[in-house]
Amino acid sequence: MCSERRAWPILILLGAVYLALLAIDLWIPALWHVSTALKYAGLLLCLLLAVLTHRRSWRKSDADLLVLALGLTAVADLFLLLLNRPIPGIVVFCLVHLVYLWRYQPSLFRVAAAAVPVAFAGIFTVGPWVPGFPVQAALAALYGVLILTVTACGARAALPPMNRRLVTIGMVLFVLCDVHVALFNALPTGHPYLPAAGVLMWFFYLPAQALLALSAYDFSRKHRT
Repeated sequence: MCSERRAWPILILLGAVYLALLAIDLWIPALWHVSTALKYAGLLLCLLLAVLTHRRSWRKSDADLLVLALGLTAVADLFLLLLNRPIPGIVVFCLVHLVYLWRYQPSLFRVAAAAVPVAFAGIFTVGPWVPGFPVQAALAALYGVLILTVTACGARAALPPMNRRLVTIGMVLFVLCDVHVALFNALPTGHPYLPAAGVLMWFFYLPAQALLALSAYDFSRKHRT
């Protein structure tokens, strides 16, 4: 039960961080730097949650892949959120979804693990030779294909029922976050939906990561004890 006792304070703190960052984004946007720090802290708390519950996972190999995916997520958001370097951030997020694909459907992962490096090589080879080639947009398109594939595979993954539900809801929220990221970057300044898109990104994103962080936990253990 030690893991559970350590996890509950993390969940409570995560909830407080989530409410605080949404409040800042909604009502005190001038404190964006505080909101940014809270957002990254929330992601690290999700990673910590997965680490703390690792020993209570339904399968160690599944928990290992989850921790790896969340660790890479922290690296990707370091580039995107703190360093404002979208290209390496998108590349690392593609790796995140390769790990999730490995977790949900290993047979398809083997195909993607061969195809994605080829796609990276093509994008980064063509980019310097073709003036105006949209490297970031091409990477974003590849990322979009990956996250939609992973979401579909997650809903059918060979996980215990409760874990599969957490994965399914978490991945759908992940997709909704990315839809609003795309809108936030595509909508013109002054568009009435632009502020809402900025808030809804994290409204969906942090719960998605929290649900995924819990998705390797063995929920049947209490019934067995």
